[in-house]
Amino acid sequence: VLYGSFLGTEGAAYRWLRRYGAVGYFGGTCVALLLLTRALQKTHALPLPRTHERLLLALLGLIVALGLGNALTGAWAGSDALMKDRVENATEWWGSLGLTLGFVTLASLWRRWDLRLRITRNG
Repeated sequence: VLYGSFLGTEGAAYRWLRRYGAVGYFGGTCVALLLLTRALQKTHALPLPRTHERLLLALLGLIVALGLGNALTGAWAGSDALMKDRVENATEWWGSLGLTLGFVTLASLWRRWDLRLRITRNG
């Protein structure tokens, strides 16, 4: 929400929010999905199909590679700020797609397991 509030602005505050917000969100979400995938691999109560496991690991590997590419953009692009922005935009959009596909894969897995959430009211 904070990052979205500053969209369209320029300056140091926006760059700081973009840099650390993207790193925090993408990195934190990727680590959480990696931990979840590992927990799913270890559980025996719900079998993890190979296709779902491979897809999750491939998507997470892609996100890590994009994150490294994004981090190395500064060294690669040098003083070309326009190129740096373009590469950062591309890696962030592709990373977003990877995370979204990871969530779709989890939804497919939960559907396969026939997991359901029931919300009830006590009293």
